[in-house]
Amino acid sequence: MKNKLLKITLVFLCAFLGFAGGHMAQKLSFTYSIGPLNIFLASMGFIILSFIIHIVMHETGHLIFGLITGYQFILIRFFSLTLIKTNHGYKLKSLKIPGTAGQCLMMPPKTMNEDFPTQLYNFGGLITNGVITLVALVLLVMFPVGPYMQIFLTLLILLGIFAILVNGLIMEDTPNDGYNASLLRHRSELRPYFWLQLYVIGMKAQGKGYEEINPSFIKSIPLQDCDNPIGLTAQLIYIESLKSNRERIEAYEALKDLEMIPIQKVFVDLDHASCLMLEGEVVEPTPMMNTIVKKIKGNPDCLKFEFLKALVIENDEVRASQILQNFEKETKNYPYRHDVALIYKELVDFKQEYCHADV
Repeated sequence: MKNKLLKITLVFLCAFLGFAGGHMAQKLSFTYSIGPLNIFLASMGFIILSFIIHIVMHETGHLIFGLITGYQFILIRFFSLTLIKTNHGYKLKSLKIPGTAGQCLMMPPKTMNEDFPTQLYNFGGLITNGVITLVALVLLVMFPVGPYMQIFLTLLILLGIFAILVNGLIMEDTPNDGYNASLLRHRSELRPYFWLQLYVIGMKAQGKGYEEINPSFIKSIPLQDCDNPIGLTAQLIYIESLKSNRERIEAYEALKDLEMIPIQKVFVDLDHASCLMLEGEVVEPTPMMNTIVKKIKGNPDCLKFEFLKALVIENDEVRASQILQNFEKETKNYPYRHDVALIYKELVDFKQEYCHADV
């Protein structure tokens, strides 16, 4: 009920912001005798520009406040353009995550079981969106500006308010910065899992695998702590670290009754299906699984699923060979190189065993 009320509130607020923008455009049309087409074209251009500014400033805000509170830079992503810190310096990569326009990941301070700051890192993006919005408001109200600058500043303010609402309102089925900050503030048992998530990503960015991570950090998470994206991600890290495919299947099946956010559930289903196909089982992919695999280009887990589907379900050895042949090319911009090498070797070994067994 709370989530539904928040979403209704967000819809009404967005409608109000749209009405305010329309009223402003009408006023400018009368005051400056600007044609409707010119206002429309300027508005479209400024909407895109304002959106980009708020995305860049939002992720930069996470970076700034993360650095202030002791975090270390891992990667920052604007749309698919990703800057990542590796053992060989900073590199530009391409990384797409459905439903997100940006991302800032940082290595957490201290150690897993020590208390560490989480609020400023999570709220950093909202703070910078708020600052940009406030600066635009001051410029619009306090200084004389031309008609096109009025349009730009107004849209910068409206999209800033929208960004703050979307990222700040706590909606459990749509995790955002406000939701994560609230979880970490009220459920202290989740803090080590949040630390682990960032730490593992940081190690992967440096080209390291689970064999180089302290095994005491990675343990199975109690199911009662997996009722949220932070705890569930920690459990998925544990599953990914398992060397036995059978153990992975058992661990995934223990999660089958858990409620998950849609995008996380799709990735769980994808990897679970891949594990089953590695055992020779025929799995019927859901439409959502097929959609996500097509949308996320260059993701090694998605290519793994496509390869196994071609070989095990469709019995199309030619297509499977093509996927394997293009694997390195398709994943060249994927930032976590150790994962790429590991999955590629796994698929090569499986193909040899599977095709040999059919002879």
